[in-house]
Amino acid sequence: MCSSDLKNVRNGHALDRDQIATLMDQADTLVHTGDFSAARVLLERAAEAGNAEAALELGGTFDPKVIAQLGAIGIAPDLARARLWYERAAALGSGVAAKKLSELGH
Repeated sequence: MCSSDLKNVRNGHALDRDQIATLMDQADTLVHTGDFSAARVLLERAAEAGNAEAALELGGTFDPKVIAQLGAIGIAPDLARARLWYERAAALGSGVAAKKLSELGH
């Protein structure tokens, strides 16, 4: 992503498919290197642009089961935020989000 693309992302401009894909790829790399904070910023931007997969992935960064599966150490789960992003993912059309919500329980 070039500097002008990052500027557009920061300024809240609509994202095209390639920009969302770039954000998702970078977020995936960050999650797998343990930088959840930076990954969440990128995923939130893509989710706010209307991407259901990004909202689902963002929910996962707060989900205790996903955090444990990733073997992440020092990342505090947050059920309320996981639920919020899974609900947004469902609203955006994610079929997997409903399953994730039921797995979270009440």
